[in-house]
Amino acid sequence: MKRLRKQSSISTFIKKNKISDSNLSETIETINEEQTIEKTIESSSKLISDETTDISNVEQMSLCLRSIDLINNVIREDFLEFIPVHDMTSRRLALTIITRLKENGINLNYMIGQGYDGAASMSGHLNGAQTIIRSEYPKALYVHCSAHSLNLAIGYACQIQMIRNCMGTVKSITSFFKKSAQRTNILKTHIKSSLPESNHDRLISMCETRWVQKHESIKRFHEMYIPIIHTLEELQEVINNETSQKAHQFLATIIKPDFILALKVTEKVFTFTLPLCKYLQKIDCDLTKACDHVQVVIDSLNTLRQNAEVEFNLIFITASKTLTDVGGTMSVPRLSKKQINRDNYTESTPEEYYRKALFIPFLDHSITHLKTRTHFCNGSIKRLENGTFVMVKPHRGHGREQGINNQDLISNFRAVLKQRAATENIPLKSIYDEESRRIEKYLSLVDVVTSNSARINKH
Repeated sequence: MKRLRKQSSISTFIKKNKISDSNLSETIETINEEQTIEKTIESSSKLISDETTDISNVEQMSLCLRSIDLINNVIREDFLEFIPVHDMTSRRLALTIITRLKENGINLNYMIGQGYDGAASMSGHLNGAQTIIRSEYPKALYVHCSAHSLNLAIGYACQIQMIRNCMGTVKSITSFFKKSAQRTNILKTHIKSSLPESNHDRLISMCETRWVQKHESIKRFHEMYIPIIHTLEELQEVINNETSQKAHQFLATIIKPDFILALKVTEKVFTFTLPLCKYLQKIDCDLTKACDHVQVVIDSLNTLRQNAEVEFNLIFITASKTLTDVGGTMSVPRLSKKQINRDNYTESTPEEYYRKALFIPFLDHSITHLKTRTHFCNGSIKRLENGTFVMVKPHRGHGREQGINNQDLISNFRAVLKQRAATENIPLKSIYDEESRRIEKYLSLVDVVTSNSARINKH
């Protein structure tokens, strides 16, 4: 396999030479052409690819190669090129990938992996691009991008109504400030006044596909909450009608108890998932450590869930103090006898209401989706030591109980479902899916249990 010389910073090159967006693709192509190929090293490699639409509305597919540098004994990731694609069918994408890899001098006989997102055109096990490539190169096993799997897990967990509304508000306010230099300057002034020791002077935009940035955006907004309040109070008095109206609307939204509590709960949970999100995007990310890291996050969230009353009480106290400082009041939302669009808990205190309507559901959803969507490997993990393969992490099927008949398994499975349904505030279907994936011996019983699943609610 031909190795590429380590690339210099493309972004630095672009800034120094003042290259416009229209010439960006041409510039990157020129830089790649100037990369001299040093040596031919035959080592195992993995293809990493993704597609996105650029600012000129052209679908661009990126090709990267993850491999082992046998000279320095390190893992490398090399960017190869951007490829404009017009035919998004699985077969055409597969042929494009194979052709361009060969043109870059890559020996595909040493390709042992493919890494894409979960799009059907790429990941399909019947006619997906990965299947077509494996028909020619059987060693190139497909692996769903672990960082993308984590993004999906967090994304689904954030569909809790108050969490979703909070993140949408943060995104809108960040965009509101970035669209005007005047608004940004006023915000900077209040940041210096309220947070003189802060090294930050602006908000971070939320990226739709990069959850690391969403983590950072929530964290930064939480840090600058008081300066943002003061800035919006000033902006709602300006002459410009659009600025004044939006500032008034945003101010009224972020001094509500559901927003500040959702912001603090999200920031609390994201402190556990952010390090994992960053680790999964490292070049030297290790499968065994990734599995362990995921389990640490799940265990930490389970601890929060088990101590929900104590943990949420601390959040509630700080949120109440913050609301008092900005002129807000902690209260329970208006309830109705036939509420169908939001939670309708008839609790006597705001703390009890928001613990049951916000904190516990968010933790339950986060734990469930992390368990069901971050399965990196079902097989054994081994490493080579002194010419012998040593078990690092056993196959999930190892250690199964023997001699248990199907009826016993079905009864045990139903008992678990009933117990969790009675104690956890998540849909029965989510519990069912999680348990059937968590314990592999139940997978063979899915059809049997599904046919009688209606009985679970009756007992």
